[in-house]
Amino acid sequence: MSVVELHMSQRRDRILEAARRIIGRRGVEGLTMRDLADAAGVTPPTVYNLVGGKDAILASLLAQVLERALAATAAFEEGSPIDRAFAVSAAGYAELLAQPEYARALLRHFITTNHDDPLRRAIDVQHTAMMAEVLRDAQAAG
Repeated sequence: MSVVELHMSQRRDRILEAARRIIGRRGVEGLTMRDLADAAGVTPPTVYNLVGGKDAILASLLAQVLERALAATAAFEEGSPIDRAFAVSAAGYAELLAQPEYARALLRHFITTNHDDPLRRAIDVQHTAMMAEVLRDAQAAG
């Protein structure tokens, strides 16, 4: 990774961490690009360039939860598929419980979001694909 790519990655991480803090304090509705940029120490165009708009930020935050849940299951590769399924769920919950106010606000937003919302559909597809992989492994194992 080049120095430029490293700096971009670090700024992106700062933006997402600032988004978690703001959402935890004010909810998804209280997340503005100006406040997010200020909290991350970047300009609003940088937020849009590195992460995107509000929907892209929310999608990135949820993708991180799923990625961390999958990463946490690596230790269970040799375990049974049932162990993996429980590990995925437990890791996802642990990730959310690490920042309970943020998790509540984020979940409240997605529970009340229209089911036809493109972001909600994308998250549903991503979660379903992850769990389908675990179930396919279980079927293959017998």
